[in-house]
Amino acid sequence: GTTKKLKYLIMLHVVFAQQCKHFDVVVEALSASISLSVDNIVDVQRLKEIVLSGRVYQQRNFLNEDQVLALRGEIEHLETNRAFSPSGLSITSEKDQSFDAQADRAVCPVPWWTESLLSTGDEEPNHVFLSTDAGNSLSRKLHSLRQIVSHSLARPTMSAPTLAHECYYSSYKPGSSLSRHLDERHEDMKGARGWLLPSRRSISWLIYLSDAHVQGGALRSYPQRNVQCTPGGCHNGNIQLGWVSSSPQNQLNDYLALPVYLDSWYKKQSIGSDGGEDSHYWRVLYTTINDKIAYITHPWSSDIDLAHFFSAAKLSEAVSSSSPPDNTQSIFFTRQEYAKTFRLIEDRASWLAGDAPTRSYVEDIVPERGSLVLFDSVALPHEVLVLQNGRRDALAGWFHEETQSFPE
Repeated sequence: GTTKKLKYLIMLHVVFAQQCKHFDVVVEALSASISLSVDNIVDVQRLKEIVLSGRVYQQRNFLNEDQVLALRGEIEHLETNRAFSPSGLSITSEKDQSFDAQADRAVCPVPWWTESLLSTGDEEPNHVFLSTDAGNSLSRKLHSLRQIVSHSLARPTMSAPTLAHECYYSSYKPGSSLSRHLDERHEDMKGARGWLLPSRRSISWLIYLSDAHVQGGALRSYPQRNVQCTPGGCHNGNIQLGWVSSSPQNQLNDYLALPVYLDSWYKKQSIGSDGGEDSHYWRVLYTTINDKIAYITHPWSSDIDLAHFFSAAKLSEAVSSSSPPDNTQSIFFTRQEYAKTFRLIEDRASWLAGDAPTRSYVEDIVPERGSLVLFDSVALPHEVLVLQNGRRDALAGWFHEETQSFPE
């Protein structure tokens, strides 16, 4: 059937992605077959263009009303059993965080998620929800969605069901909201533990189960202006942590926004003090221009704490102190243009001061019942506006991909 055909194609996809040097050829060869095997649940080309440009993809009527009602029924059952708990924005640097049942959303892990991930589709389900027609069809649809996203965005490890893919229910009542944040960040921005985790959040997704006439509670995102469809979020395993602007081609064009990636395992082409090659790893920021790497900084020592280095004060100091007499090159950045236009995706100090992300614009998506939204977990600051009336329920989660491995 369709499900078995899809599984076979994805298996080929993963094997070829691991062994074949011409990955783009494999992707192109499988594209048509996989697209035909998933009953057109999303617009694959539009999804790819939107997500890679750092925006939110929306698919209306992703679920039918029977599936929505089944999920809302399970939410009601879980609420009756007090399985939900308040959960606002977690800030890892703060201890003893407390959440407000009135101002914050309530969340609950989805009890059938792990079984759904590992299911082959042939065995009898254990969880009662998966044994229903609505639950079974929903599980298969989520499986297909993950495979589509994995394939279309060239993130092959996402298709593995054994990764720590996450899924939860969220519920907003009138007066609740969620402040601006990112869902994922570079391994080095998490400290030492970042490199020890086997996988990371790659794609954020929500399926709205809201009341038909809900008011407020929009998903507000802050995409960058004039982004070309480039490998946003991650490039060659290196996670994006900022943006830089390139010069306009003419006076009628605005600056183009280019994603900036952090390579934490850069090897200098130099000779060490012992006469051999330098074995020390360095950090360097780069972007891609016409599919070629363009370094925007000089390499710096990996011994420096990255979170401290990229604090607002340190960044301002680096930029302001990097103006030599000829005004053509900086100490840290390779070009003054990069020094002037580089900005981090996540700048909490600026956000707390009331500023919107630099060179961004606002996109609001209402929590439309039965609709799907998804976006890159790394590249897009977002928030949930205050819910004014009704309930804003959702099935939500993150598709993971493998963490970049240590170099050999």
